Amino acid sequence: MPLIKYFLTRKPFFISLLLVLFIAPSGQAEKRTIMRESTTAEYQSNLGAYYWQKGDYHQAIDAWEVEAEIYRSLGLPNSEALANLKIAQTYISLGKLEIATFMLRKLLRSVREPSIEARIWNQLGIAYSRNGENESAISAYKKSLEKEKNLKIFNNLAEAERKRAIMAQLLSISASKKEETQKYLNQAKIHQESAIFYAQSALHKSDVGDSPSDELIALIQWAELSPTGLDVEQLERGRRILANLPNSRTKVYLGINWAKLDRKHTTHWLSQSALVAKKTGDAIAESYALLELGLLAEKSGNLQMAQDYAYNASLLAQSEFAMDSLYRSQWLAARIHERTGNRDGAISSYRNAISSYGNLSSSFEHIDVERRINFKQEIEAMYRNYLELLHSTSEYSQSKMESALYVSSLLRLEELRNYFGDNCIEISGEISEFKNVLAEKNAVMISSIILENQTHFYLQLPDGTLHHSKADLSDEEINKIVSSWYETLKQGNGIQYKKGSLLLYDLIIRPFEEELDRIDPDTIVFVHDGILRNVPPAALHDGEKYLAEKWASVSSLGFNFRAVPSSPQSEVAAFGLSVERDGWSPLTFVPIEIENVTKVVKGKKFLDNDFTTDVFQKQITQERYSIVHLATHGYFGGVAENSFILAYDKPLNAIEIKDVLINSQANIDLLVFSACETAIGSNSSALGLAGVAKRSGANTVLGSYWAVKDSAQAELMKDFYFLVKKKKLSPAEAVRQIQIKQIQQDAFADIWAALNLIGDW
Repeated sequence: MPLIKYFLTRKPFFISLLLVLFIAPSGQAEKRTIMRESTTAEYQSNLGAYYWQKGDYHQAIDAWEVEAEIYRSLGLPNSEALANLKIAQTYISLGKLEIATFMLRKLLRSVREPSIEARIWNQLGIAYSRNGENESAISAYKKSLEKEKNLKIFNNLAEAERKRAIMAQLLSISASKKEETQKYLNQAKIHQESAIFYAQSALHKSDVGDSPSDELIALIQWAELSPTGLDVEQLERGRRILANLPNSRTKVYLGINWAKLDRKHTTHWLSQSALVAKKTGDAIAESYALLELGLLAEKSGNLQMAQDYAYNASLLAQSEFAMDSLYRSQWLAARIHERTGNRDGAISSYRNAISSYGNLSSSFEHIDVERRINFKQEIEAMYRNYLELLHSTSEYSQSKMESALYVSSLLRLEELRNYFGDNCIEISGEISEFKNVLAEKNAVMISSIILENQTHFYLQLPDGTLHHSKADLSDEEINKIVSSWYETLKQGNGIQYKKGSLLLYDLIIRPFEEELDRIDPDTIVFVHDGILRNVPPAALHDGEKYLAEKWASVSSLGFNFRAVPSSPQSEVAAFGLSVERDGWSPLTFVPIEIENVTKVVKGKKFLDNDFTTDVFQKQITQERYSIVHLATHGYFGGVAENSFILAYDKPLNAIEIKDVLINSQANIDLLVFSACETAIGSNSSALGLAGVAKRSGANTVLGSYWAVKDSAQAELMKDFYFLVKKKKLSPAEAVRQIQIKQIQQDAFADIWAALNLIGDW
């Protein structure tokens, strides 16, 4: 048989022979390549874990990206997904939540392994939680639990529900109505009970042997949430787990948290945490441990030891740009210097701490709700401590006064960030000198700073010169004066109201009256602190005249002062709600108000069912309006989430309003909130109203300190637009002329004093 015929008639044998002669050696080479690549991938995985534990997140990402690429080339989708999951987790740690969320959602579309899906949903929940989206976070955690019953998920659910409870408490503080307050308090109770349920579930789950670190987290959460805390057996169990954990960043942070619970051994666990961090070369974790030791020493009165810990903690934090640890360490050092009489050292440390915190807060995409609710005690206190120190001597040089006003403006910026729950990127960096604009507009600025036992006022003249006055009134006394004055307003008690207005005039204006009479400014710009933001300057009374009869006034945040020309071609979008919605009473004169506005200014009107949130969004973002007029119920409370205007279909909160306005097709010269009101008892409500305007890019906003009868408001708005558009007066002067007219007609201040002009003028 010919050889070729032999092979052709025996195909299986021939193919096997070819495999042996040619393919087998190639397969062995491929196998060796796969093994080599797998070893490299494992090395990159371990390298990434090493960097992650050290806090070198960017290097960890680089290593895991190499690992993911290797697994992709090898056609191992599950291994590739796990590598990408670690990258997404690291982006969460870096605060890059949008990138992390995008990656995790993409992974969900490609992964089918339940255990990996569970881990992806868990990380997605963490990303949502960090971004303040607690509802979405809980939904993601529950989807993770559907795939795998994991202790880590129970821990995360407990934490998410706890944060929901805190958010409900935050909203209850300055809700618009008593029933709203009670609603939020009820929600807080429900979420707290859910948090306890999940914490208890985690505690039971930890008994069956999950990861030791997750077991310890379950114990820590139970201690924080349960009414009874940890029993003796649970304490011993936690100590055993912590002692046996391998040295890592996780162990350091768990040790710091455990130390706050295990009070008999606090110093031991903090010292151990610092030692572990030092052994592993983790400077950031070590700085936190030393900071906690410093705080403990401060509490016990050992100031020298506290100062040493603060110094070493700040050195480590500074070397790694760990701003959270750095500002806390510098603030600790400032307090120690102050207590030991080192004024210069205290001023330097306060200055550094505030600078470090500013760097930290400007990096936030979203401010954690716990930080927001503790803002007054944890952040505002630092700024006010510094302001107290700056005002602790009787000498008031120009440079000292400028320093105090600058620190006060930085505090307002942080208050705004806290109000909105994110970084005010639109206005950060806009704190600047005002004297050029003041000189150009023949204006002066009056600022206030309310401290624990004193209240300070500053007058800035057009040439930049500063004058200072001091009142020995505490923050509590100032609050009492303003609240009492406001009560007389609500009661319509003209005599008592005028007495209160005289008292406030003597407090704020009288010390500067001589300078004001000499300069005779066209406008006084008020940059107030605290509850004084809720006092309409026009209503201050000198015993003979109201301030409105002497000068125009405007409120301001004190950021980025500038002279603002009006658009040559003004067009208005006038939105109004006249019917009862969501329990709010009808505003029967709103149709007249909207008609009057559109008669004076060219534009479009959207009334009642034409004024929906969708219509509002489309009109502002797709058409060109330089004036936006909103004649509807509105309320500005202590946080953006419960500050709103009422559209026909639903309320629009301050964040949603800002997001729409910031995407407007034209620059907004004037934003009018007619019929809205601010919470008189909240130090942040008026600040929030100004913040909405500033963050949305509006040059000037006209709002209300309190709700005015819609019949009177319609008349005021008609006069305002006539004076601004027909008589070409500035908004500030137009408001003043309206107020003078009302005063001459003996109208009570509850009508004309409510007008609150904010921003540039």
